Amino acid sequence: MKRKTLIGQISVIVLAVFMFAAYNLGEYMMITRRLSNNFSSATQAKMIDVKKYLPFEEGSELARINASFRLSGELPVLDGAAALVPVYASVINAVYPEGSVTYEGGVFSDDNYYGENFAPNSKMQYKNTVRGYKAIADGDTDILFCAAPSEEQKAYAGERGAELVYVPVGLEAFVFFVNKNNPVDGLSTEQIGDI
Repeated sequence: MKRKTLIGQISVIVLAVFMFAAYNLGEYMMITRRLSNNFSSATQAKMIDVKKYLPFEEGSELARINASFRLSGELPVLDGAAALVPVYASVINAVYPEGSVTYEGGVFSDDNYYGENFAPNSKMQYKNTVRGYKAIADGDTDILFCAAPSEEQKAYAGERGAELVYVPVGLEAFVFFVNKNNPVDGLSTEQIGDI
């Protein structure tokens, strides 16, 4: 029964992620893209300030919806990359009960660059991509929001007996800009991969 409940809760989370991804894409197209060149060099060096996107915090900059559904019981632990903190923190804020995100020492630390003070029992973690794949393979995280794993991360999961299930919720692209005087007029996908 617990497994069926957990599968149902994970399904709801995946649906909520798709809703937040659509919202974030709309926000990007209407606002962020227009303002993308207005950031200082200091801001560009650290684009995601995790403290701004904490669930259940007054003044948090999370996307918020009035969800009629709330999860309870044994909750999945969500973790992810810096760029996706606003997405999975919004999911937690929308459907998890207040009090499910906890910090060692009782408060979020400004020195919390890689989730050092999220308490072990917190349903939100922030280990970023590399440590996040280790956490999911070790069973410390249930759902990881990040880019696809490297071959080394896949191998580690295999060694731990963890089966990774991928659910794409967005795409990213690498765009190459060159000077107009650059003599290269085309590259194959393999050549770009080699670069």
